[in-house]
Amino acid sequence: MTIAPPAAEQRGGAGRPVPPGGWLGWVSTTDHKRIGLLTVGTSLALLPVYGFFALLMRAQLAQPDETLFTRRPTTSCSPSTGPA
Repeated sequence: MTIAPPAAEQRGGAGRPVPPGGWLGWVSTTDHKRIGLLTVGTSLALLPVYGFFALLMRAQLAQPDETLFTRRPTTSCSPSTGPA
């Protein structure tokens, strides 16, 4: 039978709860410095993804007859806005 440690042992110094470690500690943090690092990291990770999408849009607009992508996949998703 396992006995849970007393509440005093689960707390850090000065009676404060010990924050979780690992990725859960980073995701559930309220520390403004960690939130800033998460924001910068997310923006740097998404920059190449959205840059690629921007290049696809430019390639689409470079073609006079929209031959790179057709309108069919986008209009089939929302028939109320597509051609009749």
